[in-house]
Amino acid sequence: MPEELDSVNEWADLVQVVGFPLAILALLLAWYQLRRAARTARVQTALALDERLSQFEDVRAQLNREPLHVTDTVQLRRYIAVFERIGHALRLREIPLETVDQFYGHRFVKLLKCQDTFAIVERREGWEDFYYLWEGLRGYQNNKRQLAEPQPG
Repeated sequence: MPEELDSVNEWADLVQVVGFPLAILALLLAWYQLRRAARTARVQTALALDERLSQFEDVRAQLNREPLHVTDTVQLRRYIAVFERIGHALRLREIPLETVDQFYGHRFVKLLKCQDTFAIVERREGWEDFYYLWEGLRGYQNNKRQLAEPQPG
């Protein structure tokens, strides 16, 4: 019986020696796959935002002209809502601030220069993610554009 016990212990030792590195390898592979999935999700988020923003080219064109005024306030409100979703994605860390600045920062600056925007988002309640985006971009270290200060609501 003691010989059988020694044999079982040897097998257990062997399984531990082989199993532990395999478990570490499995964890590393899982971590790598999770990181790749997160990158893919970020790209999908950016593509979805691009698609949504493409529906507001008329608003964007009006914001690119002087004087800055958008004639259709319903469309402007919907355009602002897209930026609120960008702020929400930023808050959830679905998209990094660097990407937001690179792809949407210029549009956001133009939006903030329009006084009609302030009439819609004058109160912070209901626009928390819009203000989150605003404050995030304003505080972004490498942001060379000057953003207006958020108005207290």
